[in-house]
Amino acid sequence: MSSLYICMPRHLGYSQAKRDYTNFLKAEEESALTTVNMRDWVRSAYPGPNWQKKVDKMSDDQIIALYYSLVKQGKIKN
Repeated sequence: MSSLYICMPRHLGYSQAKRDYTNFLKAEEESALTTVNMRDWVRSAYPGPNWQKKVDKMSDDQIIALYYSLVKQGKIKN
């Protein structure tokens, strides 16, 4: 866990604040968009097997740029 100062009301104990903070971190981790997720979305933009192979060979930077481009064009709805 990071060394973040937890600000809490006096009526809540430290353990409650720690649980809340831990739950917050878990929720952030689950909703984070990774390059693996982006690669899956980009792969799903076009159905052909050749596209799948091209996407698999792309670098992470290419995937990120292509993902946001496809979202902007409306071809991916995330």
